[in-house]
Amino acid sequence: MRYRSNCILISCLSGLVVLLFVINVRETRELRRSLELHHKYGTAELHVTTSTHTSTHTPYAWIYPENQPYLRHVAMVLQRLGYQLHSDQWRIMWSHDYPFTSHRALMMSLQSHQKVNHFAGSGYFTNKASLAGAKFSFMPRSYRLPQDVGLFKKEVLQVSDDTLWVMKSNEHRGIRVHQLSQLDLQSTNSFVQQFIRHPLLISGRKFDVGLYVAITSVQPLRVYVYNEEVLLRFCAKDYDPFDAGNVESYVVGDDYTPTWKIPALQQFYNGQMLSHKQTLMTYLTNQGRNAHQVWDDMNKVVVMVMLQFESSLYKATKVFADVSHFFELVRFDFVIDSNLKVWLMEVNMSPNLSSAHFTANAVMYEQVLFNLFSLVGIAQPLPVMSHGSSAEDMMVSDRDVRVAAPQCVTGTCNDCSLLPCKLCQQCQSKELLLMLKSAYLEHLNRRSYKRLFPIPVDHEQRWGNISLKYSDHNALMSLWFQEKCKQEGHWCS
Repeated sequence: MRYRSNCILISCLSGLVVLLFVINVRETRELRRSLELHHKYGTAELHVTTSTHTSTHTPYAWIYPENQPYLRHVAMVLQRLGYQLHSDQWRIMWSHDYPFTSHRALMMSLQSHQKVNHFAGSGYFTNKASLAGAKFSFMPRSYRLPQDVGLFKKEVLQVSDDTLWVMKSNEHRGIRVHQLSQLDLQSTNSFVQQFIRHPLLISGRKFDVGLYVAITSVQPLRVYVYNEEVLLRFCAKDYDPFDAGNVESYVVGDDYTPTWKIPALQQFYNGQMLSHKQTLMTYLTNQGRNAHQVWDDMNKVVVMVMLQFESSLYKATKVFADVSHFFELVRFDFVIDSNLKVWLMEVNMSPNLSSAHFTANAVMYEQVLFNLFSLVGIAQPLPVMSHGSSAEDMMVSDRDVRVAAPQCVTGTCNDCSLLPCKLCQQCQSKELLLMLKSAYLEHLNRRSYKRLFPIPVDHEQRWGNISLKYSDHNALMSLWFQEKCKQEGHWCS
């Protein structure tokens, strides 16, 4: 009997040893994964779960491509929000590359809670040749090669002037100023753009201004701008005396001169600790210039570009069953001339968010991202798996999106096919209700992002009719914001 008891004891101890070994192996694997992620993202605050009892409420983020230091700040912000980095069962996919080619099958089968940081068709307004072909009045004259050679010869070659031209590839490489006689009109996959001869200079340097813009919906269109900060980049060399051979005097490169090294701005940026945006605005104001008009003009340009390409975006995205999965962060780059006219130079898909060159920009990039994740609902405090009808009603209920529009409260809406009547309770479709709830949550969660479209009520008079006709979805969303503005002032801007 004692022998049998000893055998049982030995068997139990052996099983316990095996169990401890298995747990140790799992712990070792998790530790190895933690070290690998730490190697990928440097000093990011990594919170990799090592327990075998991982909560099903833990949100995951997939950053693609992996092992890229230039995505370090994306990883850091998501981890501070409680996300773990993993390519399976993710809530958000942040892809630096356009995901609708390499991961198209995945994009077509997204789960209801998943978000991706690109829209299908965003290349329509970020591709340099496509943007140049739109012929905007706020862009330098541009001609795609070889498509527009005939038009270029007709409009330019017959006019004798001293205009200088920039030849650009679609990848924005090899930029250089040329005289008309030096242009290679047989070049392919490139375009020719008029050179802005008289840019605004600060301490003798030409510069550009980058606005971070978020698109959260295509139909209806909703566009926001990060309102607290901009990217200021100054050329590495003085602009005058102008020399076309001195590319660093007129092209902003990777090794640009930062704001804090520009003598005329140091008292504001270094001395008063102002932001890049406030530094530039303060400088312009002190020079007797209308700084607010400059910002207003750039914001208006953003809206005009998005309205121009909205229909192309809609066609590209309508193949997806649910477009609410997608959002987009881009950067609009402007040059300001000596008369304070703003010129749009390009729109950058997946703008650079790396502080490798200038560590002082780290906070700016992380604020852009943190506010963006709040805007699109990724920074919500509730775990995804806990969401249900009660939790959703707690965040935004049906009553929250109702408006006391005159046609609704007076009972005069008897025809739900009329656009204004669609806002009334008896006419609201399930699709419209979801659309309004998304807009409601964005407004509450936008933090430092400012809505540009639908155009805020306090902008309408200044901007006038920038589009002669809105789509029904845009008209309805604009009308809803106008009615909300009548209820509470914070909806007006």
